[in-house]
Amino acid sequence: MVCFRGHRGTSSPLLYNQKLYQIHGVPLRQVIIMKGFRVTGSFADARQGQQPFSVEVAADNEAAAKEQIVSTMGSRHKVKRWQITVNEISEISNDQIENPVVKYKVTGE
Repeated sequence: MVCFRGHRGTSSPLLYNQKLYQIHGVPLRQVIIMKGFRVTGSFADARQGQQPFSVEVAADNEAAAKEQIVSTMGSRHKVKRWQITVNEISEISNDQIENPVVKYKVTGE
């Protein structure tokens, strides 16, 4: 069960379980089931050449995981998208997730 604030600034929390509720005909939001992915690859670094990375992300599918990694790595390290090489994207089970933020997004715990 998920608890969140109501739509349009109402202060009462609404509880729902895998359903779409509406207030005044406007849908609130849908439950999105996330999966954990481990993305490995490298990016071009001016000082060190190719810098390898392995990052865990929570996403809907592999394409969304790749997009999230390319966006995040480009922002953090000031590299262009074409300078980032993704070698492998693998889905990982809930007990293999090490990053606490990703674990919370996937399992809710």
